[in-house]
Amino acid sequence: MTARRLCSMLGREPEHADAVSRGARPIRLADSSGGMSRAHAEIRLVNWDVFVVDHGSANGTFVQSPGQHEWARTIPGHPTTLVAGAQVLLGGRVLTFDSQHSQF
Repeated sequence: MTARRLCSMLGREPEHADAVSRGARPIRLADSSGGMSRAHAEIRLVNWDVFVVDHGSANGTFVQSPGQHEWARTIPGHPTTLVAGAQVLLGGRVLTFDSQHSQF
């Protein structure tokens, strides 16, 4: 059985990213901080696991796990697993991951 994979590309202008040409859904995020790249990061759903992957953004992608007080910078190109309640910092935007399959 092959893994089911769904992807979204987040950024100021994600429509032209390579990931979108391979099938990722572009999600445009307004960011007045100037810290978000055109194609900043990808969110991947593989089976029931959710990952964020920084696409070499100038200012980085950061994750804060539930109960943590520090932001951890992700390594560009390397998937970082998100757990329910994790926060993702992209430029001046903070996104919170929620899942009905786990509780935080």
